[in-house]
Amino acid sequence: MPLFIVFAIGWWRFAWGAPDILAWAFPLYLGLYIAWPYEQGTRFLMPMLPVIWGSLWFFAAPWERFRRPVFAGLLVAGLLAALVYWAGDIRQERELASYWPKLDRLAAAAQTEAGSGVICADRHVACMFLLALNRAWTIVDKAAVMDPDARWLLIGDDRGDTPGFTLRLRVGDLRLMERASGGLSTEKSAVK
Repeated sequence: MPLFIVFAIGWWRFAWGAPDILAWAFPLYLGLYIAWPYEQGTRFLMPMLPVIWGSLWFFAAPWERFRRPVFAGLLVAGLLAALVYWAGDIRQERELASYWPKLDRLAAAAQTEAGSGVICADRHVACMFLLALNRAWTIVDKAAVMDPDARWLLIGDDRGDTPGFTLRLRVGDLRLMERASGGLSTEKSAVK
């Protein structure tokens, strides 16, 4: 609450001191941001970052001597945080990029025959598989809550047993399972 009061005082000074449509739109924008029930993180606040910085700048006006060094320090700290986050993104991107050949092989095996499917794997891997497959499948967190009519199941090795399905293809830590029916053996193919 104290930070909100600091920001509100700064916004008031900023909006009246340098009239700007973006500054005057900020309360409505912030209200929508708070009220909208969606997991958006902070990405929708980015367009309002200049207003936030301007409000803090105007709040700190009485402390002119400290204002520039403090804001320079905040800017450097923000840049360092962004670089650390960016380095983590690069590491994750490299890790996920290694999945493309595996997912292409699994998608090729699943495309040979029609049928709905369910993906029970890491969300990033699931979305990549959908791109490789170019067909709509369902993504679930647990194989136990999947569609009973699904013919296919893509599952990570960390997801446990899959009763009612037989192994069609294994590539790395991913398994493409097919619903067991009369003449299917337990393992059609197990490629590593």
